[in-house]
Amino acid sequence: TDGNSEELGFSQAASILYGSEFERQEAAWRGVQDAMQTHQESFAAILNALAGWRLTENKKRSTKREVHFLEPSLHGSRIQAETLNAMMTVTKDSRAIGQKAGLLMA
Repeated sequence: TDGNSEELGFSQAASILYGSEFERQEAAWRGVQDAMQTHQESFAAILNALAGWRLTENKKRSTKREVHFLEPSLHGSRIQAETLNAMMTVTKDSRAIGQKAGLLMA
């Protein structure tokens, strides 16, 4: 907003978003959104490649039973699939609140 711009890496922008430099957060958020829009195919390809790699690794490691692709993440987060499903349901049912908050912050 002051006419200054700074080129940052994604992790640097994410640090600003989760940090306490509130005066820089909007610019960082907008920068991330612009970059994701500009490079959406690249972002999608990266995410798909990571997901594919995880699926391949799970198939290699799970010889006794099939492992759901979310199982390692659920285990690492120490939550059950039912807990995640409940959180996703509440989030979906309450999305209007989050959307309103996002509009108020923008």
